[in-house]
Amino acid sequence: MDGSIIAFTSIIGGLAFLLAYSPIGRAWADHLRGSPRRDDVPEMLLEIDQLRAEVGELQERIEFMERLITDRASAPETTPAGDAGHAD
Repeated sequence: MDGSIIAFTSIIGGLAFLLAYSPIGRAWADHLRGSPRRDDVPEMLLEIDQLRAEVGELQERIEFMERLITDRASAPETTPAGDAGHAD
């Protein structure tokens, strides 16, 4: 009886080892880890491209705002034409 348990355990262990290193075993492990499926990759690449475009637009807006702030900071202060000579 002991020999049959050892043989059974060895066979099950060997099959589990082979399954773990087979393409099916790898796909199952990826699924359990939550890795993306291969058919999701094109959609993910499209989404990455869209995000890159959005980041580029945000960079342009930030640069524009920086230029505005710099221009305002370097511009001399002027008083409005109607307030010249009036003191409060």
